[in-house]
Amino acid sequence: MLTNIARYCPPCYAAVLLVILHVMPFRGGYISLRPTQPSSQQRNTAPIVKINEPGHQGVYSANTLVSYSVSVSDKEDGDSRYDEIPSNSIFLELSFHQNSLNSNEGAKHKAIDRHGLTLMMRSDCFNCHQFKSRNIGPAFSQIAMKYESQRDAHALAARIMNGSTGLWGEEIMPAHPDLSEEQTLSVVQWILKYGGTETLDYVRGKSGTFPTTLPRGKSTGYFIVRAMYTDNGTDGNNVLTGYDSVIVHCR
Repeated sequence: MLTNIARYCPPCYAAVLLVILHVMPFRGGYISLRPTQPSSQQRNTAPIVKINEPGHQGVYSANTLVSYSVSVSDKEDGDSRYDEIPSNSIFLELSFHQNSLNSNEGAKHKAIDRHGLTLMMRSDCFNCHQFKSRNIGPAFSQIAMKYESQRDAHALAARIMNGSTGLWGEEIMPAHPDLSEEQTLSVVQWILKYGGTETLDYVRGKSGTFPTTLPRGKSTGYFIVRAMYTDNGTDGNNVLTGYDSVIVHCR
C-alpha cells in the first residue's frame, strides 16, 4: 500500500511516513520528528504576603505588645500554612511616624534601602543578632553605635566574611564564605546606616507579638507594619521579595 502511495502521490507518502514515525515506539517511548523548541529560562514568581492581624488602621495602647500573624504563598517555594515556608524567613519591619500620614511620610518610608537587609534575611544574621536587643551577638543598634563611621565598613565586612572572636565577649562570629565582598559591604552599610535608627525595629516569624515602643519624647503616633518574605529564586538567583503593609495607631 505504501509503495502505491509513493508511486502515485509522493507528497502523500511523505505525510503518511511522518505520521508513522511520529507515533512509532522507540525504546519504550516515542520518537517525534517535530522540531525541538528552545526552552525558555524559568521565570520566578513573586511571593504573595498577607498580614492577617493586626487589622489596618487599628488602634492600640502605646508601649505594649500587639499580636500579629502573617501568611505567605509562593508558586515555587510553597505555602506557610503547610510549613513549606520556614517561619524564620518571614520578617516584620516596624517604622514609627508621628505626623499624620501624608505623601512625605510615605516617601520617607519607601526611601529605606533594603538591599542589605534582604541579604541579611537570606543569610543567618538574625540567628545571632536582633535589631535592638542583644541576643547571642550584639544588637545591630550596638554595632552601629560602635562603628559610627563608614570608614570602618571594610574592616567590619572582613570580620563578617572571615569570622572573628573576642570583640563582643567570648562568642565566636562564624565566617560567611557564601557572601561576596560586595554583598558583605552592602550588609555592613545597611547596619551602619539604619542600625541606630530609633524609629525602626524588626521582628522575625510568621506569628507572635511586636512592641509598640514609642521613641523617647513621643506620646502618640503610628507604625507602618511591613511584612516581608524573600523567595529562593531560580537556582538561587533572581530572588523576589513580597510585601504587605498595615498601619497601627498608638495612643
